[in-house]
Amino acid sequence: MAKQKKKQPDLPEMTGPGVAPVRVASIEKLADAYIAARDKRMEMTPQEVAAKTKLIEALRDNSDKIGVGEDGVITYRYDSLVITLAPGKAKLKVRDETEQPNEEE
Repeated sequence: MAKQKKKQPDLPEMTGPGVAPVRVASIEKLADAYIAARDKRMEMTPQEVAAKTKLIEALRDNSDKIGVGEDGVITYRYDSLVITLAPGKAKLKVRDETEQPNEEE
């Protein structure tokens, strides 16, 4: 895990309104929590990329068994999951059919 930088202490002469930095403890605590979560997620990225690459290769290797749609999309269904691989630049989607679609997407 990446080491967090030590917080630089404020200069003692820099005080007063408009000069001293505004400090909100709750924001600083939440920012530290976010940074820790982000760093943890970033550590997982290489593993996710490797797993995605292997899944794409397996779909392509077995496309003759799975079948390819007229639009070139490979669709594989597994339990409640729908895995689609669009042609071109390996656009992979894995969707759980039991989950409600997010209206923001």
